[in-house]
Amino acid sequence: MNWIKYSVFALFFITLGCSNIVNCLIKIEPNLEEDGFNDGIVSQNYEEYIDVDMLNAGNSNYAINTLEITGDLPIGIEAYYNDMRIYFNGIPTTIGTYNFDVKVIVEYIGDSDNENDDNLCGNTVSGSYTIKIY
Repeated sequence: MNWIKYSVFALFFITLGCSNIVNCLIKIEPNLEEDGFNDGIVSQNYEEYIDVDMLNAGNSNYAINTLEITGDLPIGIEAYYNDMRIYFNGIPTTIGTYNFDVKVIVEYIGDSDNENDDNLCGNTVSGSYTIKIY
């Protein structure tokens, strides 16, 4: 009976790879900063950002691959990313409270062929945010 357990265990490691299991045990995955946003004022420049950090790994081998914003950004403010930071810049034109969700997909860039995404336990992170414009 023990040989069945060892065979299943060996098959598990062969098909999934030891690297995936170890990385998921230590949870190498992206994390969004949770500090929130400063309030803005109509017709005045607005600048804010969210850092994306890799839990249990350094950020230097990772980059944002995809950024999705759903909900309402203040009119006049745009979102974009560079490396591991999401920027919100512009001049808001309308007073209000704006609620939106941010979804980020990161990729491993530590090798030249960019095909080593298997070192991540998860590559997606989401968060909900609010910007108030006065």
